[in-house]
Amino acid sequence: MLSAYGIGLADVKAIREAGIVRPLSADFSGPLDALERAATEALIEQGVDASRIDLNRRARLRLAGSDTTLEIELGPLAQMRAAFTDLHRQRFGYVDDKGEIILDALIVEAVGKSTRTEEGTSEAGGGAVEPGSETSRSILATAISSLREVLRGPALITDATSTTVVEPGWSATRRDDGTLVLTRSVPRTAPTRSGRLRTR
Repeated sequence: MLSAYGIGLADVKAIREAGIVRPLSADFSGPLDALERAATEALIEQGVDASRIDLNRRARLRLAGSDTTLEIELGPLAQMRAAFTDLHRQRFGYVDDKGEIILDALIVEAVGKSTRTEEGTSEAGGGAVEPGSETSRSILATAISSLREVLRGPALITDATSTTVVEPGWSATRRDDGTLVLTRSVPRTAPTRSGRLRTR
């Protein structure tokens, strides 16, 4: 249950990469364009709207004659050189300022941003909650801010690091120390020997 809700709220990602062994100063716009198209199309095929897709571009660089690569953000040539030099010095304590920098690989990550509607559905790649269902009418709260506030299920309580599911028949409150407490608010029913339901 928690995984299904989490999938519905998460961003959708597709990563495409290719080995491009050439000097950093050489043109690599062609391979980069191909990776961008491939990553974008992978998300579109999953139902993600193109307007919600962001692209993150990175490169793996190394010094000529070395097998050790460092990954940095793609950008202007001078900026990439400076970023590689600084990172190499941080990792290994030295850098050959006169050494040739080689572009070893390109990486493109396409991210389909999830949008949370008032009904609690996610629109990035299709939500885990069906519209019109009891759960789709639940509340999506970023937090229970008031200590006296009671949030009754079905609902989701989301914050920066977790998502808590409040099932139907349960309620959530927050203690003075910030602890979230879930309590059964509707008695559970169980069949008796005669087959009739009784409450517990």
